[in-house]
Amino acid sequence: PAKAASLRGNRGVVALETGVLLSFNVADGSIGWRVDLGDTTGPYSIGITDATVFVAMSGGRLVARAADDGGARWEQTLPGTLSPPVGDRRYVYVGSTDNFFYALQADSGRLAWRMRAGGDVIGAALADDAVYYASLDNVVRALNRSNGNQRWRRSTSTRPVLPPTATSGEIVIMGLAPTLSTFNAKTGMPVGTYAAPGELVGEPLIDPI
Repeated sequence: PAKAASLRGNRGVVALETGVLLSFNVADGSIGWRVDLGDTTGPYSIGITDATVFVAMSGGRLVARAADDGGARWEQTLPGTLSPPVGDRRYVYVGSTDNFFYALQADSGRLAWRMRAGGDVIGAALADDAVYYASLDNVVRALNRSNGNQRWRRSTSTRPVLPPTATSGEIVIMGLAPTLSTFNAKTGMPVGTYAAPGELVGEPLIDPI
């Protein structure tokens, strides 16, 4: 069974309970590569860019593997339990239960900058030249990707339960009540909320168009 999975374009990557990381072709299911991460304890979470697969593991380990062949690139250990990583050509971003949000250089794993939060950081999303992250102080923040300078911060009016989603100029936060809260990606101004008739059992599928 898989502990984590992620898709990007025609590439899918799954982390298995056996500690194996497996890359496959989405179109036909053919296996591209597999590597043994050497850790069966979990949990895992996966982020994929065109060049790199990032895996957050137990013990604060963040592992980078080449997307084309699974070759080892670097490994970094951060404090706390890590949120799902998201990355671009220059950086990989990951939050932690130590109440910090980290940006590491994608090619080396060296720390570029970090930003303190008021609670555990549960995840992030990328859009244009900004990175958005949510934390358990019920706040969502927008930062410059390159240097971590804060653009805006807003209270979410709900306790986030999943990483934010960036879509159509808005940031979507899934929480307890209301179920969904949306914010303007550029200004942080609230756009709207949605209260589901019952508790959701999974992550909502959001059309990016």
